[in-house]
Amino acid sequence: MGVAVIDRFDFDQLMEFMASVLLKASVSSLEEFKGISLGEKYLSQVKKISLEGSASGVQPLDFFMMRYKPSDDGTYFEQSFATPYVLRDVFGLKWIAIRVLDWEIRVKVDNRPARDLVPDFLVKRGLPISVMVGNFKDTKEFRHFTSIVKRARSN
Repeated sequence: MGVAVIDRFDFDQLMEFMASVLLKASVSSLEEFKGISLGEKYLSQVKKISLEGSASGVQPLDFFMMRYKPSDDGTYFEQSFATPYVLRDVFGLKWIAIRVLDWEIRVKVDNRPARDLVPDFLVKRGLPISVMVGNFKDTKEFRHFTSIVKRARSN
């Protein structure tokens, strides 16, 4: 796992994009989104960001970004898209993540504060982004994905 720094980016545009995706996923009746539950606090926050913009004084969402290195074997798991999905970190905090190509963006939807390493990587307005860079094959998501594929192939 490594770290990269992005000096310039549009914080408000990224925040509004994530809020829009989360809002749509949380109110959708599609099966793929049934596990996306923001809770009243975060649903209200996401609605305000989506409708009024992130620069309107609304408390920003806590989120961080990861980037995956390309695979050596040409499988290109990193160049995929994923609908938002729920995960919990090692401390049990609830996050909703979205995959876009080789990027993953995780938004915290848990009332408890982010702990240890994570606060250093939270995206903040006016500051460079510190991005964790790692191999997708080393992630829990990859192991989950491959187990689904193996089950599907065996049926």
